[in-house]
Amino acid sequence: SDSAMHHYATALAVLALAAPAAAAIPVARGASVRRAPGRATVSMVTKPFSPLAALAEKLSGSAARSPPAASRLLQLVAQGAERGEIEAAIDALPRSPPSATIDGRWQLEWTSEKEVAFLQERGLLGSPCVGVVQDVRLDAGRLENLVLFEDGCLRVGSTCAPAASDASGRRIDFKFGSCVVRRGAVELPLPPVGEGWFETVYVDGMLRVSRDVRGDTSVSTKLGPTELFAAADAADAELDVARAVAVLKRAAATRAVGGDAVVGSLLALERRMREAAKKDASLASTQLAKLDGAWRLVFTTGTIDTQKATGQQIQYFPIKAVQTFDTSAAPMGISNGIFLSEAQDASALVRFFGDFEWQASAGGMRRLEFDFDRLQLFGGVADFQLGRGKAAELGAKSGLGSKNNEERLEKGQRPFFAWSYVDDDIATARGGGGGIALWKRTEALPS
Repeated sequence: SDSAMHHYATALAVLALAAPAAAAIPVARGASVRRAPGRATVSMVTKPFSPLAALAEKLSGSAARSPPAASRLLQLVAQGAERGEIEAAIDALPRSPPSATIDGRWQLEWTSEKEVAFLQERGLLGSPCVGVVQDVRLDAGRLENLVLFEDGCLRVGSTCAPAASDASGRRIDFKFGSCVVRRGAVELPLPPVGEGWFETVYVDGMLRVSRDVRGDTSVSTKLGPTELFAAADAADAELDVARAVAVLKRAAATRAVGGDAVVGSLLALERRMREAAKKDASLASTQLAKLDGAWRLVFTTGTIDTQKATGQQIQYFPIKAVQTFDTSAAPMGISNGIFLSEAQDASALVRFFGDFEWQASAGGMRRLEFDFDRLQLFGGVADFQLGRGKAAELGAKSGLGSKNNEERLEKGQRPFFAWSYVDDDIATARGGGGGIALWKRTEALPS
């Protein structure tokens, strides 16, 4: 994962358990112990992250696409060899040309970075570490690292660019831009402090080896193409849509996709579906029919007002928030609730009810215009009728809604969602406040 993970992996190592002294930290399989005069030091090295069977399959694939030295390196990693053997195998690799691309999603298989090894050994507050993934997109200047746990993750987003001071073209400078640690449904943002560099020792279609500013070495295998979309991506619209939907469905299911990848996918899908709606007028009615039901908010950038106030995008929504749409009612119905419990039969802390209209046009517009006229607290213990625009006023004052909604109502217009995509599993839309969001379908709420 290169030194882009160092500061945050160190912080998580403290969280994992009250970290003992270095001498008491258990050494992972494959670790080497180096002794200097007067003291003992432990150099921790990760075990292979992929199961041996999976690495064996990658080995068979590398034989056709990689030189024998690369296959030998993966074999040593799979066997849990000593660090010295692995480093010697790396030194035997041919140097890749500076033009060789490192773009893609990469699964960490082995590293000498002791903080990552500690997390692999200890996990996060009882949740075992299941992998480390890095996503690189140099032409977009983006790099994301994910340390994955069974019930959580550490996500670090960075900017990156080829180092101007490096004539070889192999060195990449990076600077942290965002960091979030998640355990269960709880997310904790950490200050994005730090920068550094890593350089590519070797890369081919399936294997990548890098060394960083601290002298640590990492061996990774390729999972697939990058998930970090640029402003203009593939010429194939269907490919863009398929890739974006795949990323968003994985984000909705796991909450372990990096924020940059989610936002990039949302924007790419918005652009492509707007183009599709202009060509196919039936798309609007199809999406309205699919929208019927209950949807849990997964990810949101927040309104423009909220982004300016907080200085950041919200990203994964930390608590249970569910919207429902009833397209069979007359007028069509909408509700929006906040829940403090994950239980399916839990009552909402607060829930708004109202109606909506569906607006579609030949220009590709698919807009849901709504207003709430009823507020329910504590599962119905308190129930209030709201005047026109009162819900928008409450939303703007609380920061949960946009001031733009109030302004629209003053002009005789309603708040809205401009829908991009809806299928059986996920839905995406942009709100009147400028934020863009991802929902996943969930079970119907108690009436």
